Amino acid sequence: DKLLKSDADFKQTYDGKEAKLVIAEVLPEDSGEYVCVAKNSAGEVETSCILTVKGQWHFLLVILFLKIK
Repeated sequence: DKLLKSDADFKQTYDGKEAKLVIAEVLPEDSGEYVCVAKNSAGEVETSCILTVKGQWHFLLVILFLKIK
């Protein structure tokens, strides 16, 4: 497991209701499982996805989206 930090390649945003992870340039080595975990006093929720990149990189891809109710 690796904790991602926002940088030029991986941008994480949270507006109080929606959490997003954007990968600026998606490369084959970015393939794998991505998990988003949200925690607060009411509890914890998570979502995940498997990203598979084949061939050339793609310019922009939003890969994980979590809506907090």
